[in-house]
Amino acid sequence: MKSLNCFVSKVLVITAVLISSFTMYSNEDTLALEAFSQTYQGAYDLTIPESVSSEKMSLYIILPGGVGNAKYPALKETFFTPALNDDNSIIFSPKISWRRPSIKKLEHIITDFIRVAKRTYPIDSDNIVLVGYSNGAQQGLELIESNDTLFSSYIAIASNIKLKRRLETPICIIQWDKDFYFPIQKMSRNVKEGRDIGCNLTLIIASNNDGMGASEYTDELKDFVSKL
Repeated sequence: MKSLNCFVSKVLVITAVLISSFTMYSNEDTLALEAFSQTYQGAYDLTIPESVSSEKMSLYIILPGGVGNAKYPALKETFFTPALNDDNSIIFSPKISWRRPSIKKLEHIITDFIRVAKRTYPIDSDNIVLVGYSNGAQQGLELIESNDTLFSSYIAIASNIKLKRRLETPICIIQWDKDFYFPIQKMSRNVKEGRDIGCNLTLIIASNNDGMGASEYTDELKDFVSKL
């Protein structure tokens, strides 16, 4: 009898651990996502894994610059998906960011989605990453300037952003060493000045790419996010 009681106790403990490790989401959480979809119908692109478990998920917010509706699918297929998509991440891109948006409107849809995503999925609060490419990098900088603790990190690619004050958000800058429009020398100075005012800045210089297309930065972006 003693051994049976011991066995039952062990089973109960294991069962309790399994139950506590699995997050259940209520109907209210599902309704929150549906309400978001209705409010912003057709205003965003969203990639979610087919199967979602209780494991913590990364959330990537993409600002691709002024690519427009016609060019975004190709940019996503050749750059963002290969670099960021896996079985445990969500990729969200508001269409308003695909042109020159109102930063306030951009801020509203992004903060609303992050709030809903946290209620609906097991989002890792330490891995909510904002990614800005080209003109989208400047949009991203303006967002973190007004929402400094909203994102766990910010990645600016192929840009010329300049930090004007100390920010808490860690920032990674990925830049081509032969970029004609955004010279690496100027960006290096901007990074130094940002560090001097207390910003947490990482500069990754892409020197092996053959051109200035977004997909040329896939390896650098993928490698950096893998270490977050």
